[in-house]
Amino acid sequence: MKKSNRVINKRFNLNTNNIETIYQNTRNTSTNKFNNKKIINILNNVKTNGDKALIEYEYKFDKVKLRKSELIVTPEEISEAYDSVTESQIKSIKFLKQRIKKVENALFKNLSNFKFKENGVDISLRVNPLDSVGCYVPGGKAIYPSSLIMCAIPAIVAGVKRIVVCSPPLPDKKINPLILVAGDMCCISEFYKVGGAQAIGALAYGTKTIKPVQKIVGPGSIFVSEAKKLVSNVVSIDMPAGPTELIVLSDNTENIDFIASDMISQAEHGYDSVCGLITTSKNTIW
Repeated sequence: MKKSNRVINKRFNLNTNNIETIYQNTRNTSTNKFNNKKIINILNNVKTNGDKALIEYEYKFDKVKLRKSELIVTPEEISEAYDSVTESQIKSIKFLKQRIKKVENALFKNLSNFKFKENGVDISLRVNPLDSVGCYVPGGKAIYPSSLIMCAIPAIVAGVKRIVVCSPPLPDKKINPLILVAGDMCCISEFYKVGGAQAIGALAYGTKTIKPVQKIVGPGSIFVSEAKKLVSNVVSIDMPAGPTELIVLSDNTENIDFIASDMISQAEHGYDSVCGLITTSKNTIW
């Protein structure tokens, strides 16, 4: 679990603590106390006031004062982003892109080639790409160029013509360079400096600057997840992803580095992430 940029470690002995006790001490209660009235107000404001509302919320939530023209990421900003990343990072992005594309191509091929024939009945599956997809990429407490790649590549393989990326701006009014580079390497040319529920509203309803899309994908905070659920009656979404909850089961034969990497990669999703380890080996936790 993370809180205020620090990890809270709790240890429980299964011989002296029952499952209910452990659950009550580790369960994520943030969603139980969440009130979505604020999200509804944000979405309604974006729907009614468009770009004006986006600029208002970016200043309110991200402390970034943008002009309407600055909502759009320019080609110059994308080009400059390469000066702020290392060759090793570029190599990693290329590697991830290739692996995901390889998997998505295989999945798409299987879907496209599906045919079934029996008793004179022919059944086949036809895959038609959407015209547009909006990818939400977090950019607040942590940076996830991997999220952009995992959202964009399936759309590219499917043949989607217009792929849009929204991500919250940094204090310098720019999107994190790793995200811009990852997007550029995926041939994304439509970037917007908008985050949170207001970004979801813009992708769903559209503004003068941002045209609406047919589907919204990508992870985000509880505000983003709630906003996606609320607009799902007007636009398709991938799924309402909530805070991470992970349990790793291990004995004394597991690779400790792999266990640590899995838990860290999930815990970094947010302060409300809950990651646990159940093990029969003291060597695993000491």
